[in-house]
Formats: sequence, structure tokens, C-alpha cells
Amino acid sequence: MNSHILLAGLMTASFSCGAALACPPSEPGHHQGKLEPIAAPQQKLHDALKLSPEQESVWQALQEHNSAREEKHHQEMRELMERHQQDRTESEAEFQAFYEKLSPQQQKTLGQQLRQHHDDCAPKKSSETNKK
Repeated sequence: MNSHILLAGLMTASFSCGAALACPPSEPGHHQGKLEPIAAPQQKLHDALKLSPEQESVWQALQEHNSAREEKHHQEMRELMERHQQDRTESEAEFQAFYEKLSPQQQKTLGQQLRQHHDDCAPKKSSETNKK
């Protein structure tokens, strides 16, 4: 019984992950790194299962549910990206307004501090990299 639950969970995850589980084609002649269409692995499974008409209706309901959930997820991601872009635009405008109020010396100091912070946060090159 537990193996059935595990299998059901794995199948649900594979259907709902879509592109994350799309595999690169392994046939010769395909470009490496190019993913199969998202539906290809599900269509292969569908074909291999040779579903009865009753099973087919349940399969189609599952596909429709997952497609609707995926579209909802994509819409939420688009909205999140739009909000992020708006926040970034507002932050840049606020920073620019602040920067313009600084004296030339303060602007220079700010620039130096920001460069130093950036340098401190940048990954350090190892001594091996420096020797090459």
C-alpha cells in the first residue's frame, strides 16, 4: 500500500514539475542541452500505459488539472516579476534623488564605499587562479 502512495506522489510530482523533469534528448543528432517539449515525457508514459477508456478519462482530468495549476503558477510568477521590477524602479529613483542631493565630495565618498563593498562581496580568487 505504501508503495502505491509513493508511486502516486512521484507521478504527481513529475506531472506538476513539467519542464523541470523534461529530459534532454539522448538520440544522436540532437543538440546537447536542448530539452524535449514538456509534454513529451508524459505522452511517452501515456502511450506505454495503453489506458482503457475509463482510465483515459481520469488521465485527461489529471492533465487538465495540472495544466491549469501550471498556468496559475506562471501567472503568479509573472506578477511577482512585475512587482519586483516596479520595486526596483522605485528604489533606483529614490536612490537617484538622494544621490543628487549629495555634494560632489559626498558622491565621491559614496562611490568609493560602494566599490569597496562590492569588492568585499565579490568571490575571492584562489592563489591557484592567480598563478595561471
